[in-house]
Amino acid sequence: MDIEKEKTFKMLFEKHYQQLYQHALSFMKDEETAKDIVNDVFLFFGENFDRFSNSTLYLSLLYTLVRNHCIDHLRHYDVEDKYIQYLKFAFTEEDIDYYTQYQELLDEAFKRLNALPKQAREVVYACLVEGKNYKEVAEQMGISPNTVKNHIVQSLSKMRKETENSKKKSFYIVFFYPFLVL
Repeated sequence: MDIEKEKTFKMLFEKHYQQLYQHALSFMKDEETAKDIVNDVFLFFGENFDRFSNSTLYLSLLYTLVRNHCIDHLRHYDVEDKYIQYLKFAFTEEDIDYYTQYQELLDEAFKRLNALPKQAREVVYACLVEGKNYKEVAEQMGISPNTVKNHIVQSLSKMRKETENSKKKSFYIVFFYPFLVL
C-alpha cells in the first residue's frame, strides 16, 4: 500500500471506527463481538485496499462489510445454538452413561490388545479392527493364513481368560462380538 492509500486508510479508520462499531453493536448486542467484527472488517479492508478503486464508496463498503460479518456471525451462532439444543434433547442421561461405559470398555479392550506380542497384536488389529480377512493379513505380513488364524485364536483365548479374571467381563462382548463371525 503506498503512502497516500495508507493515509486514506488511517483516516477512514480514525474517523469511522466508532460509527461502524455502533453499527455492529446494533446487530450484535455484545460489545466485544462488535469490536472484533469491526476490527476484522478493517483488517480485511486493509489487506484488500488496492482492490477498491472508487474512494467515494469506501464508507458504504465498510458498512456493508460490517453488516455482512454480523449476519455471518449470527448465522454461525444460530447453527451452534441449534446444535447444542439438539444435543440436549437428543441424548438422555442414560445414553450418556451408556456411551461412557462403552468408551471405558473400548479403552480396556485396546489396553489388552496393546499388551499382546507385536505380531499377534498386528494380526488381531488388522482382522478385528480394520476388518481384513485372514488371506489379506497373511499376504500383508508375509505369513501363512493358518498362522493368522492361530494368532487370532490364541489372542482371543488369552483376552477371554483375562476377562474372566476381571470385573469388566462385558468388554469382550462389546468389542469383539461383532468380529467373532470370522
